[in-house]
Amino acid sequence: MTTGSRANLAQLEVPDALVSDVLAGNCVAFVGAGFTAPAEVPTWQELLLALAKSIGDETSAQIERLLSNQRLVNYQAAAQIMRDKLGDKIYKERLSELVRPQEEPMHERLRWLRGIPFRAVLTTNFDGLLPGSLPGPEIYHDILRPKYHRWWDDRFWRPVGSGSPVVCLHGDLFRDPDTTVLTTSDYRDRLRFDSAYSTFLRAVFATNSVLFLGFSFSDFYLNELRAQILSLFGPNQDGVVTSYALIDDVGDRDVVEYFRRHEGIEILTYATKGRGHAPFDSFLERLHQRTNPKHVLGQRLHHRRVLWVDPHPEHNPEGVNYLSDAATTAGVDFELVFCQAEDDSAFTEHALTLLDEGRLAGQPFDLVISHWGHDAEGDAEGTLCSRAERLLAEMHQRGLRVPVVIFSAPDFANENKPRALRAGAVAFTCRWSELCHTIDEIVGPVWGQ
Repeated sequence: MTTGSRANLAQLEVPDALVSDVLAGNCVAFVGAGFTAPAEVPTWQELLLALAKSIGDETSAQIERLLSNQRLVNYQAAAQIMRDKLGDKIYKERLSELVRPQEEPMHERLRWLRGIPFRAVLTTNFDGLLPGSLPGPEIYHDILRPKYHRWWDDRFWRPVGSGSPVVCLHGDLFRDPDTTVLTTSDYRDRLRFDSAYSTFLRAVFATNSVLFLGFSFSDFYLNELRAQILSLFGPNQDGVVTSYALIDDVGDRDVVEYFRRHEGIEILTYATKGRGHAPFDSFLERLHQRTNPKHVLGQRLHHRRVLWVDPHPEHNPEGVNYLSDAATTAGVDFELVFCQAEDDSAFTEHALTLLDEGRLAGQPFDLVISHWGHDAEGDAEGTLCSRAERLLAEMHQRGLRVPVVIFSAPDFANENKPRALRAGAVAFTCRWSELCHTIDEIVGPVWGQ
C-alpha cells in the first residue's frame, strides 16, 4: 500500500496487520475524547469555560485569556485555578453537573468496541461511558500477565458481553470523583507519586500494537512515554508500524509519511466534509466484522453444510442458535442438518445414510458435530462403545472423509477426549466458544482474511 493510498480520504481500509494483531491478542485500544463525541460530552475547553462562567465574569475573562493559547499546560492551569476558587467538593459537583453524556448515540460504537478482542482498552475519558477499572496493581497484572487471551472467548460474542478489560487512566468522575485527572496537581500526583502507572504504560506501549481512537496526542506525558519506547527500539529507519491512529482530515501526505517513518504510527485518516464522522463508525464496524468471533464464524460457514448428530439437539440450544445467528449476522448461506431417527438404535445408521446421500447428490457435508453418547452403541464385536466412536469407525470403513468434532459435556472429558482422538475425531470440545474456534481451524484460518 502506497503512502498516497494511506492518505486517500475517500477510502479508509482496515489494515490486515492490524486485524492479525487484534486476533493474536497483541493490540490495545487507546480511547480518547473524540470517541465519545456523539454523546455530547463537553470538550475540555467547553467544560472549563462553563465552570468559569459559573464563578463570575472576572474568572471567566481570566480563563478565556488562558485558553486563547491552546497549550496543554494552560488548560491544566485553568482547571487548577477553578478548583482552588471553588474548593474540591463544589468543583467536583459542578463538573458532574456539566458532564452528562448521552448514552443512546454511543450504543453502536460501544457494542463494536466491546466485541473486538483487544488485549485491553485504555481510556483517558472520565465521563463514565466506558466503565472499567481504575489504575492499580490488580488490573495491571491482568493485562500484562493474563491467564489467557483468545479472540473466540465468550466475552466477545455475547450481545452484552464484558469485552476486553478497560482501564480508566484519568479516573471516573461519577464512580470516584477523587480519581479524576484534570488539573496540574492531578497530573503531577499521577506521574510523580505513582511510578507503577508510568511503568504499566511503558510496558503496554513496548509489547503491543496500539490503536488510537479519538485521541488527539495532546497529553504531553503520554507522548513522552511513547518517545521513550521509540528510543528503546532505536531509529525507525524502515518505517515499522507499531501503532495506528484513526484521525480526521489529515490531508497532507508528508504528515502521514512523517508519522509512519519517525513515530511508527500508521495514520488512518478520513474526510469529515459532507460525511461528518461516519467513516470513523464505518472503520470500527469493519474491524468488528473481521475480528468478532460471531462474524468470523459466520464467514467461515458460507456455503457450508453441517450435520449435527445428537438425538437430543434441544440439549444444545445455545450452540445451535449461535451457528445460525453467526450465519445470519454475516449474511451468508448456511445449512445445518439435524440427524433425526424414530428408532434410537438406528440413529447412527441414519447419520451415515445422510452422509452417503449428500456425497452421491454432489452436496457433501463439510463438517459433522456429534455428541459422545456413552455406551449407546456396540462395535463390530458387540462391545459397548460410545455413539461417536461407532460413527467414526463406520465413516472410516465407508470412506466418508468428513471432519468430525465431538461436542460433549465436560464431566468425563479427560477420559473421553483421548478415545475420541484415537478414533479419528478432529477435536473434542466442551464449550461452544471452543467449538467456534475448532470450526474456524477446520474450514480455514482467520489470519490474513
